[in-house]
Amino acid sequence: MTATLDVASMYNISRLSTATQIEVEHIWPSKMSIMKALYLYTRYLAIVDILIPIPFHFYVGITPVQCKTLFSLVSAFNLFGIACAEVIMAIRTWALWERSRNIGLGLFATAIVVLTTVGYIEGAFMKSVALEVFPSATRLPGCILVAENPALGASFIVVILVEILLVVLTLIKGVQRFQLAGLYRSRGLVHTLYRDGVLFFIYNLGISILNFVLVVTIPNYGSQIMIE
Repeated sequence: MTATLDVASMYNISRLSTATQIEVEHIWPSKMSIMKALYLYTRYLAIVDILIPIPFHFYVGITPVQCKTLFSLVSAFNLFGIACAEVIMAIRTWALWERSRNIGLGLFATAIVVLTTVGYIEGAFMKSVALEVFPSATRLPGCILVAENPALGASFIVVILVEILLVVLTLIKGVQRFQLAGLYRSRGLVHTLYRDGVLFFIYNLGISILNFVLVVTIPNYGSQIMIE
């Protein structure tokens, strides 16, 4: 593995030191809820992301078993973090649909199918991963990836489909609202929620598509993003 720290995680760490005044005043002291727990987990997960992989990059004398254990741990955190982010977006979409029972049941069923599918793909991927260490005489830190299954790319396809679904649901409800209330009467918080929500979905969708392309075209890229 490369002896570098993940730039994205370092960027997220730097963001933690610049928490907005609104977050400090309104989110931290607020009553704990599912949404708050998901928010805090996804926001502060960067600390875990940057600490756990350190032995991969700097520890001389790490064993193959330790490599696989750390790799599995990092993968689990990454998978749970992605799941939390998708759940937040799904709950947000459900709220825009005014907590529609049908939409809620549909999103819940989708979540079950997605988690089961991605969990199976992740399990197959983890079983295929083989890690070795550098010869002790070299005194080089880290682990060497010697085998993996490119099946991880399929999980990004699942994420892409989910994000497309959420974008479509958001756009449908947004068009309905603007048709009923008019564009100018829909300005304000609701307009901002739709605008920023769609832009955020498109941003995440682009990242998922890019990750899928890189996983299927660059050898070992899937394992690299799991570790970093």
